[in-house]
Amino acid sequence: MGGKGTGKRRKEERVIESLDNGSVLAQLLGLAKQLGMTVRQDIGEFKGGSCRVADKHLVILRKTDPDMQKIDILTRELAAAPFDGIEIDSAVRHYLEQCKEKYGSPV
Repeated sequence: MGGKGTGKRRKEERVIESLDNGSVLAQLLGLAKQLGMTVRQDIGEFKGGSCRVADKHLVILRKTDPDMQKIDILTRELAAAPFDGIEIDSAVRHYLEQCKEKYGSPV
């Protein structure tokens, strides 16, 4: 059971051991909203990423991408943002602070 051809998906690796990726993604989406970023999840043939439209920071994610990929895109944007004073899970905050060192400021 659970072998090849059963239709069961392989369990996705967790970004933060103590939280499932869906929870991490939800918290990152909430943080982006609190920081004034607009995040859209669309269907199409494109690579997710961010841009500025007028004075708005827009992040576009592919709806069909795995949560892990969406988390990576959001993390790159949020790691450089000032999220001090905003209440988020301590494990998510620690992860973002680690990523801040890794990614630095977005290009």
